[in-house]
Formats: sequence, C-alpha cells, structure tokens
Amino acid sequence: MSKLRKDRVTLTVLVAMLTGRGVYELIPQENKKNEVVEPVRMENKDNPLYKKIPAIENIQPDFEQKPSPEEIRENEVNTFWRSLESNGEFQTWCRLLGYSMEEAYQIIDFNFSVWKDQPTLEQAKNILLECSGLRNRSGDEVYQYLLTNSIGQAILNYSLTYGVDPLLTYSLCKQESDLDHYNHIPGENGYDGAAYGVSQQENTTLGETYSAYNIATGQVDNVVATVDNLTNLNTNVQIATMKLSGYLNQYHGNIALALISYNYGRARGLDVAEAAANDLGTDIDTLSRTPSASATSLILSHAKNLSENPGDYFNTSRSGSYGDGEYVKNVCRRSPTVYLYGLQDTNNQLITLLNTSNPDNPEYIITSIDDFKQTNSNVLNEEQTLVKE
Repeated sequence: MSKLRKDRVTLTVLVAMLTGRGVYELIPQENKKNEVVEPVRMENKDNPLYKKIPAIENIQPDFEQKPSPEEIRENEVNTFWRSLESNGEFQTWCRLLGYSMEEAYQIIDFNFSVWKDQPTLEQAKNILLECSGLRNRSGDEVYQYLLTNSIGQAILNYSLTYGVDPLLTYSLCKQESDLDHYNHIPGENGYDGAAYGVSQQENTTLGETYSAYNIATGQVDNVVATVDNLTNLNTNVQIATMKLSGYLNQYHGNIALALISYNYGRARGLDVAEAAANDLGTDIDTLSRTPSASATSLILSHAKNLSENPGDYFNTSRSGSYGDGEYVKNVCRRSPTVYLYGLQDTNNQLITLLNTSNPDNPEYIITSIDDFKQTNSNVLNEEQTLVKE
C-alpha cells in the first residue's frame, strides 16, 4: 500500500472517530470490504504494521439534550420510592409511625440529598423515625441505643407496634432493671426469684394472658406469661409494652395512672384513681381525660400514701410498704427529656406531655399527634415548662 493510501485510511479512521460516523461509509469505494485498518506499534516505532478489524457500524452522533441535575435527582427519588411503596416492611413502618404514604414520600424526597450513596430501606425507615421527633426528645445516645442495642430494638419495635412512646418503655425498663435483662433471669446473680427480665415481670403473672391492639396488623395480639416467655428478651418486652398500652388506653393516656397500675397492679391502680377522683368530686374517667397539675398532684399523693399505708385503701394483712410510692417520678427521671407522651384517646389520638422538671407539681400540655409532629422542634423552645433536666 502506498504511503498516500495509508495516510488516507488513517485519516478516514480518525475522522470517523471524531464525528461518530460509521467507518465503513467513509472508506474509499475501492476499500469497501467491511474492514478497516488500525495501526499497531511494534518495537520499531518507525515501522508500523497493520492488522484488520471489523468496521464499526451504526455509530450515530448523540444530539439529544442531557437531563438536568434536577431531573436526574427526581428520577433517582422516584426509582427509590417505587421500591419503597411496594415494600411491606416499609408500609408497616409508616403505619406504626402514623404516616400516610404521601407524607412518607415528602419526607423521603426532602431528605434524599443527605444520602451520598444509593439509599437503603433501613435509611428510609430511620429518616421517618427521626422526623417523628424521637431523636430530638431522646438525644443521640439513647436514640442510637434504641436503634442498635438488642434490648433497645425490642423496646422500639414493641412500643411502636402497640402505640406506646418508646421513651416511656425505655424509662420504665431503665427504672426496673437498669436495662439489664440477662442478669435478671433464673440462674443469674440479679434474679431474686420474684421478677423476670428487663421489665421485671413478677412471677405472680405466670399463666395470665396479655392482649394489645397491633397497629401494624390491625389485629389483637395475645401472649401468655410463661417462664419461657418472661425469660425471653423479646416476649418480656412485648408483655411489658402490652400492659403499658392497656393501662394507657384504660386511663385515656394518663401516664401517671398507667405507671402506677404497672407498678401496683390493676386493682391497686384503680384504688389510687378512685381516691383521687373522690377528692375532686368527679369520676375516674373524667379524672383521666382532664389532666391538670392539681389532679396529678392528688394522684401522686395517693400513690405514695397507698405505698406507706396500704390498709387505708384495701383490706390486707401485710405489714410494711406496698410497691414504690415514688414510681412515677422515678420512671420519668429516667427519660432523657422532661416529658413523655401516650395515646390520650383512641379516637382522636391526643398526646399528653408530662413535665417532670418539678415532679411534685407536674403540668400537662395536650396537643394532637399531627400538630406535635409539626411543632415538636419548637416545643422545647416555646414552652417554658418543658426544659431539659
């Protein structure tokens, strides 16, 4: 091949590469064999040899406009969202936290840029949990405990499942066992023969069946208190949360009465509620639904008095104190923030906030769940009574 022809072929290949056009159609007519030549450098750089390779066909220039960064982001969000909205676990998580799918999409869309890598289902669940206000109220240390520790995960899971504030369950278990489950089961040093596990379920409950409405399934769950169930971490926390959920619903979200009933038992809790209601000239239902500083003070006063003088409230031959007369205060002090909330009413789901900065004279603020979610970040700043301990 003459030098001129070599140059023409090489130029043809270069032009094709630069223009994106097919090599085949640019090669001179006499060389149309569906082949092109490409230089291959050998040791002697001045003496290039050539090999034959198939022609590159159908290469067309791309004149389409590239998507904008905003369009790319929107496509990524929508792709990720499609994987979430069809995921049963994510749907359940939304129901547990009280989010509609539309609200969940807005949260995912708003926070999508914080994920540098491809987001995961767990990241999506966590961002919804953060937006629920739990992280602000719990602080990073407790929040991470609830997410990563096996006891914390059980507390978080069953609290959300049965409609109890995770911080209330956390504070209760902190008070009962200092979050130590495995040292409080038979055969371990912390086991006293009377109560089991992290939530200290008494052996007098053996054989009882506990029930609670499961928000995720829409069904009522039932668990029997057996030795195996009380020594198992998950069912121990499950039973404790079921009991809390039942007491909160019984007393319309009144946390003081719910905690007293958990500590004293259902019958003694009713004794305290009835005594406080009688002092106010009202009934237990009204006492529960209309919390106030004076009503709560009476409840705490009667709880303490029942502990010190149980015979004043029920027939008993036992001597000494009964339960923990300071149980409400002790549990609330275990919370990282100064307030807790529960379901105020199963119909309109009001939240009760309990101020524990002055446990002898607590104050309540009642708001709706939706309002609480939207204004939670401002509550600590705006309400003078809600100050961290």
